[in-house]
Amino acid sequence: MTLPTRHEIEDFLIHEADLIDTWKLNEWAQLFDEQGEYQLPPTDCPNGEPEVELFLIYDDKFRLEQRAIRQLKKTDHSEFPRSRVTHIVSNVQVREGEDDYFVVICNVVVHRSRLEKHDIFPCRCEYRMLREGDSFKIRRKRVILGMETLRNEGKLSIII
Repeated sequence: MTLPTRHEIEDFLIHEADLIDTWKLNEWAQLFDEQGEYQLPPTDCPNGEPEVELFLIYDDKFRLEQRAIRQLKKTDHSEFPRSRVTHIVSNVQVREGEDDYFVVICNVVVHRSRLEKHDIFPCRCEYRMLREGDSFKIRRKRVILGMETLRNEGKLSIII
């Protein structure tokens, strides 16, 4: 497999971040392939596996699409009014993976402002990605929070 360039992947990751920041969550969910997963492990076990530890978020593509639909409704009180979100993506690395996917690792800082509260979430994102034509699909996105606890932060949602 020929690995994509870091520039190609950075463009994709910036596009992904923009979809989340502009609340185009349905379009964001379509960046995942049919076997896609979105994982947010617990802060005390960042390298854990969902079969063993209770993850904060562990969605397959169907659940991810349903979560996106729910969060866009006015009846979703956890995100209405919607958060103002800004993702800053950096330190992008592209590595060989297994079989049909390659690995992308990057750092992301998510700024979230809602109801006069500002939260900052430092994250390490680990992707398993596939090339699809001129673009890419996400097979798995694992977001590892760079914090020991969530006590001082706001509620987590798909915007991480």
